[in-house]
Amino acid sequence: MKKQYKFSTLALALLAIGMIGSAQAEDQFVGGSSNTKNVVTGKSVGNGGPHKPGFAGIGVRTLYNLKIVDLQGVAKLSIPYGTSDGVSVYSLALPVVNLPGSHLGMGVFSFAKVGAGDVWFGEWSTNGSIGGFTDRTVYYVGDKAGTTMPTGGSATYAVKGINKHNTLGTNLMSGTFTADFGANTLSGSIANSDLKVTINANISGSGFNGTATAMSTNTSTPNGASGSSQGQFYGNQAAALAGMATFAGGSQYDTAFGGNKQP
Repeated sequence: MKKQYKFSTLALALLAIGMIGSAQAEDQFVGGSSNTKNVVTGKSVGNGGPHKPGFAGIGVRTLYNLKIVDLQGVAKLSIPYGTSDGVSVYSLALPVVNLPGSHLGMGVFSFAKVGAGDVWFGEWSTNGSIGGFTDRTVYYVGDKAGTTMPTGGSATYAVKGINKHNTLGTNLMSGTFTADFGANTLSGSIANSDLKVTINANISGSGFNGTATAMSTNTSTPNGASGSSQGQFYGNQAAALAGMATFAGGSQYDTAFGGNKQP
């Protein structure tokens, strides 16, 4: 004899609410990676040492099979390179005092925090500038809880970028992006003495996607590439942004960026 199961309207409603709540929790931490085999982004689950669950974080393939740990915790172990326009830059590489043996071979982390929120961008590689940036991967991630978007007008963002961050911390990229919230566009460029990256993107919701161009600036015959840009606004009235520009067939130009809205 077949058994029949009946679900009350209340039970179905509670199930639906639970599913929506789970989806919203997953969507709270929004980011991206240029190579998800090396780096993934999302909500942290690691809980040990300086790490806490429930924050914006990354997982790398050299540690615990891409287990995501909070970047706030990583920053506590890192060398600070100072703050400019509200963007604080950090770098983490071996040796690190009291680091567990399981972290040997973890790679090199160069990353930055944007403003007062839980918003980050950066790059990871197995060996950093000393070894030629093997498997270099750029990323961004942030907590978008409480994010609201302007319905019109424009805003200027002071933006920083990371591309092959050096051990002296002297090659941080800088520039300006302009968001037109009426036309739903974002454009601008960041540069250092070696590279200039320009983006032109369309805003949809609190995210943006578009094109990117890269141009070497340190040669008599500059080389360049065309690629794509993507990212996210975070905070009240889009107070901050973070994203990345990636270039198929030219990953040396891949750049992570982030910045704060200017008064």
